[in-house]
Amino acid sequence: MGSKPKIPDPVPPPAPPPPPEPVAERVDNAAAKKRKQVKRRGASSLTVRRATVNTGSSGSGANINY
Repeated sequence: MGSKPKIPDPVPPPAPPPPPEPVAERVDNAAAKKRKQVKRRGASSLTVRRATVNTGSSGSGANINY
C-alpha cells in the first residue's frame, strides 16, 4: 500500500495561571453606615417605605373615569 498518514504534533498544555495577587481588605465607611441606619421616630417608624410601583400611562386607582 501507500505511505502512512502523518500524525500532527501533540498540542502543548496551556500555561499555568499566574499566582493570585494580594487583595486589600474591605474597609467599612463609618459615615455611609450611619446614613443607612436612619432612626425614625413616631408613626413614620411604623410604615414600610417601598419604591413606588409604576403602573404605566393607564393609571389604575380609585378614580376611574368611564
